[in-house]
Amino acid sequence: MAIRLNSRLHLSACAGFLLFLSGPAVAADAVGQAEKLRGEAHIQRAGADLPVAVGTPFELRDRVQTGAGARLKIAFRDGSTLTLAENTAIEITRYAVSSGASRNIALTLLSGMANVVAAKSGEPSFNYQVRTSGAYSAVRGTNWIVGSLAAGSSFYVLDGLVEVGTGGGSRVVVDAGQSVSVDAQGAMSTVQPIPPDLMRQVLDATDVASANAAPETAPPATTAPATAPDETPSNPAAPSPPAKSTPTREKSGGGGGGGHGHM
Repeated sequence: MAIRLNSRLHLSACAGFLLFLSGPAVAADAVGQAEKLRGEAHIQRAGADLPVAVGTPFELRDRVQTGAGARLKIAFRDGSTLTLAENTAIEITRYAVSSGASRNIALTLLSGMANVVAAKSGEPSFNYQVRTSGAYSAVRGTNWIVGSLAAGSSFYVLDGLVEVGTGGGSRVVVDAGQSVSVDAQGAMSTVQPIPPDLMRQVLDATDVASANAAPETAPPATTAPATAPDETPSNPAAPSPPAKSTPTREKSGGGGGGGHGHM
């Protein structure tokens, strides 16, 4: 079940970047800002707990947490976006962008679920990752959803290709319309097509417009204390992860890196 959204994603990324440029003045060290918000969200920054509103700037090392029933869409300077489901916590772990030269970004999903749109890159050196405690996903210009719950991590690819890897060195490339999961022990499932009902669930769970609808079928998300990226957070999975098995379509090379312009 391939889902091709290239034109829409490109326009969405461009619109988000223009909104960032035309929005309220932000600090020079800001890496992004809140584009849309339903419900409540907070930033943990330098020991302070700060409320989020539309236009709030985000900085490197910020930890962002959404509340029950909330959704938050973050627009980054490079044109990428990140939409957080309810009860989701992320850290902006690394953000280094040099126009025309390199892009090196890492976001750590501590708990919950996030919809990621990585803007297409013209830089020769490109590394865009979303990490959980036991796995990473790395891409070059695509859209995917990452879920992190107590049982492990799940990855749902909506457009393009996503490389998913584990700390143990397993790596697999997941195509649009497919998903893969990594359990709490680091075992990777087979790559499987995303069932239509599950696709609706993960999309609804990360849709800002659906936040007030209180989706009854949305995948559960648990609130966990924000944990440092190199520690072991209370790691989530996403709804109904695929059955565990030996991964297929493995790529050659070592694990844990990924995303360096090979997509």
